[in-house]
Amino acid sequence: MRLCVLLLVALLLAGCNSYYRVTDPQTGRVYYADKKPKNKFGGAVTFEDMHRATKVTLQSSEVTKVSKGEANAGRPPWEPIEQDPAARDRPR
Repeated sequence: MRLCVLLLVALLLAGCNSYYRVTDPQTGRVYYADKKPKNKFGGAVTFEDMHRATKVTLQSSEVTKVSKGEANAGRPPWEPIEQDPAARDRPR
């Protein structure tokens, strides 16, 4: 009986994770976090980017709750969306 209760509690806790997409509206860069970003004084938010395992602080942001699948499949923030035009024009 105890084993059944422990398994049930473990399953409930495993399903309670929340994931968040944090977008910087100034740059368009997207981050993903597995814990809710913390609000700081002045409207800034602080969170740990789950793809880089680094702490990020943004002065303005848009926070949206997303599924685990979207958070894991999300584009890591260090991947460029398109090639930098300045880099494209440089001689190699």
